[in-house]
Amino acid sequence: RARGRAVATGNNAAWHCCCTKAPLLLGRSGSRVTTWEGYRVECPECRRSYAVQPAMKSQGPAVVVLEIVHP
Repeated sequence: RARGRAVATGNNAAWHCCCTKAPLLLGRSGSRVTTWEGYRVECPECRRSYAVQPAMKSQGPAVVVLEIVHP
């Protein structure tokens, strides 16, 4: 699994997909519990999905961008 960097301000984050073909992806933090629906960001090139994980509370400050792995 690739590891990269994201830039965050408040509950928003910007990053490049692991495929490196897509433009900058933008997302905001969602639920701290389980579901990413409504906050999932999909790469338009390779269809990988990502979610921005918040700190402390739902829709809190962005701390990490996670790739959502589908079984």
